[in-house]
Amino acid sequence: MHNFSHAQNISKKVCRSSHGIVVSQHRQASEVGAEILRQGGNAIDAAIAVSFALGALEPWMSGLGGGGYMVCRFAKDNDVKVIDFGMRSPSGLDPADYPIVEGEANDLFPWPKVKDEANVIGATSIAIPGVVAGMQTAFENYGTFDWKKLVQPAIDFAKKGILIDWYTQLILSGSGADIARFDKTSEIFLDENKRPKVGSWVLTNENRIILNELAHTLETLRDLGGGAFYHGELAENIVADINAEGGCFHLSDLNSYEAKLVDPLVMPYSSGSIYVTPEMTAGPTLMNVMNALTRSELDPDQPDAKSFSAYAESLLNAYSDRLLNMGDTSADVQNEGCTSHFNIVDKDGNMV
Repeated sequence: MHNFSHAQNISKKVCRSSHGIVVSQHRQASEVGAEILRQGGNAIDAAIAVSFALGALEPWMSGLGGGGYMVCRFAKDNDVKVIDFGMRSPSGLDPADYPIVEGEANDLFPWPKVKDEANVIGATSIAIPGVVAGMQTAFENYGTFDWKKLVQPAIDFAKKGILIDWYTQLILSGSGADIARFDKTSEIFLDENKRPKVGSWVLTNENRIILNELAHTLETLRDLGGGAFYHGELAENIVADINAEGGCFHLSDLNSYEAKLVDPLVMPYSSGSIYVTPEMTAGPTLMNVMNALTRSELDPDQPDAKSFSAYAESLLNAYSDRLLNMGDTSADVQNEGCTSHFNIVDKDGNMV
């Protein structure tokens, strides 16, 4: 069970290191980042390697087809920057193709339901990806390592395949019906009867999901750089494959995509400052929470029932404001979904 520690603990122990720390949702991805730090890479180098590795180790959470934000703190001058590589809607998208129907989406996020779930399943749900551009931008501005060595661990993971343990089986079973709707996903993740692949009954054998095509794509990015995802043969193949399944991509959507370097939002708090992502992200929501707690005049050293009540009230109010003012007009939406998060600090105090 490569994703999990061999010693299962329910307690959270403090981790200390003078050489850096990598924390992600997958142990092997964290080990990749730690190895980059050991070899002299900085936090940004490690973050690039971890990001690519996660896409091969837990592709149901993140990967080359996704987007995100990277908050970078540089210890030398105490400067903080945000790399915005969020996804964009394709230029050919027509909102009329996504009529709202009764109910909620069958997705991590409880959006209002769209006919045929066109916004969450299949080619019509895919936005212009930003991950590769984000990693390329991070590397060009702040990287110190060999790009090829940052991508190579993900290639190795993809070729070796995802170990089918109980957690992988749980993920596949929960998404089996959606996976079965498409030939390519069925071929990769399901057996010949279109049932989720299962692990071995004996410890001496390992059943794996091999991701050879992902490995081939990563090899292209390793050899040609991140720009190959948005220009040239790979970009043309992405557009052709998505549109063959009913998507509305234009090659110009990929050609014109760029990650952005932006300033973070910052607020003083206690004896320091909090830096968060700006714009349509959870950053402003976190700032609302912290501002509310500052006004509460709570004792941080002796939290009591009043303190925890204030925490809950601040979180609920900030989330209600998020839904009301940040793009979602449904006041009835109460549940949050999942994303991949990872955090890295290197020996010099640089942080991602």
